[in-house]
Amino acid sequence: MSLTKKIILIFVLITGLLSAAAVLAQDKYGLKTAADNAELSKLPISQKTVPVLIGDIIGVGLGLIGIIFFGLILYAGVLWMTALGKPEKAEKGKEIMETAIIGLVIVLAAYAITRFVFTNLVGGGGGSGAGGQVASCQGQNDNTKCGDNSVCRSGNCITKCEYSSTGSCGPAASCLPPKVKESGLCPGGVDNVCCHE
Repeated sequence: MSLTKKIILIFVLITGLLSAAAVLAQDKYGLKTAADNAELSKLPISQKTVPVLIGDIIGVGLGLIGIIFFGLILYAGVLWMTALGKPEKAEKGKEIMETAIIGLVIVLAAYAITRFVFTNLVGGGGGSGAGGQVASCQGQNDNTKCGDNSVCRSGNCITKCEYSSTGSCGPAASCLPPKVKESGLCPGGVDNVCCHE
């Protein structure tokens, strides 16, 4: 082995070892980030409301089914690519891939429908904690998400409008100047706006 190849090999090994150390300093496997993005409730089961518990179970179940379909797509791709000129093996890989893609589309649609139902219909009543979500904020830090555009403060679930200002939520037509309308801070969709000074 020539000197140049040895130097390049040593450089690659040192670079690989140093970058592995930087990666290990990150959040292990990204599980906290994934759980936050999935908006899974952090409460113990005994403190969860029935809709939150059902939503968590359905979300986890759909996630596992999605992983299974993704694995089937990978398996079908490997089967198809390693057919080596055997048409029956290639056809089997194609069939598995087609059915796995259809299954994945169905799971994604079910997830979207479930997310819509549980964020807009079940948790969207909102207000200043009187919407049945007060229990979900017990023992939670302030600014923890507890519903559609709602966060925890002092153990109560309040709208983001109430958290960030002294405003209140209501129809856009009821917010008259000099008050300011701001969307995205109230539950119940785009027709429900934050009206504040």
